[in-house]
Amino acid sequence: MRRFTTILAWTALSSFATGSQAQEAPRVDVVFLLDATGSMGDEIQVVKDRIREMISDIALGEPAPDVRFGIVAYRDRGDDYTTRVYPLSRDIDLIVDNLGEIEASGGGDYPESLNEGLHVAIHEMLWDEANGVARLVFLIADAPPHTDYADDYDYRDEAQLAAQFGITVHAIGASGLDEEGERIFKEIATGTEGQFQWLVYESRYIAQDGEEVIVRVEGREATYTKGDSTWTAESGGPVTAGGRGSEGGFDTDDVVLASGDSGAPAGEVETSTNLDDLITSAIKDAAAAGGAEYDDATAVETSTWGEVKARTRR
Repeated sequence: MRRFTTILAWTALSSFATGSQAQEAPRVDVVFLLDATGSMGDEIQVVKDRIREMISDIALGEPAPDVRFGIVAYRDRGDDYTTRVYPLSRDIDLIVDNLGEIEASGGGDYPESLNEGLHVAIHEMLWDEANGVARLVFLIADAPPHTDYADDYDYRDEAQLAAQFGITVHAIGASGLDEEGERIFKEIATGTEGQFQWLVYESRYIAQDGEEVIVRVEGREATYTKGDSTWTAESGGPVTAGGRGSEGGFDTDDVVLASGDSGAPAGEVETSTNLDDLITSAIKDAAAAGGAEYDDATAVETSTWGEVKARTRR
């Protein structure tokens, strides 16, 4: 049944360009602006693994939205490439193939060529300029832009132009993004009426004493839960029971070892993120604003991540 539903969703997406329903469907252009340097392998893999499911979920709106996807991958000067463009398309197989070509490599120093990547995403993607079309960029990265290149673009100017062109940038901060990067990502998102959100990583395993352990990393804070006990660490200072550590470099192993040898994994560690939920939810919101109707429960609300965030807010 799930496979049948997926096929129906793909059929709806592939027929967007024809028929009266396509003319009435909300139109959304989506560009993934991906930091494709060596430290981003896990995040890029999530997009590769889940893109078909995300597209299928988005296509379940009534009417099904007309969505095109494109990619701008960027690295840094001196790498194999600085930016690489994959044009906007409705062809699901082509989108999957394009993602498959992107491998995380290069980088070297910490900042990357985000300024140039953002410029390319805004100016070279042949956006649909018609009124009523939602234009979204998902910036997914773990490092700030270079601000020391003399002949570079400026993210502030690019964000201003994006706002003028009606392009919304949603910035998703991956693990490793520092305070400067967080500030810049928030500035880009806010300036284009988008949102900044941290990518959340959750690892679950059974400890040697048989109890389940959950390690949750969001931004520069990690929370370790085992039974009724909780430890937190912020930016890698000492792990504290029920509190926060001091600033420094965070190492997840410090949290695991906080409870002693019995907290070490006895078997396989299962790791997941909320990246696909963040992307799908934002695209569905844009489609809903254009007239598509979805079930009351959003992708995020029906996921374990939504439950975690709800518990955190209470």
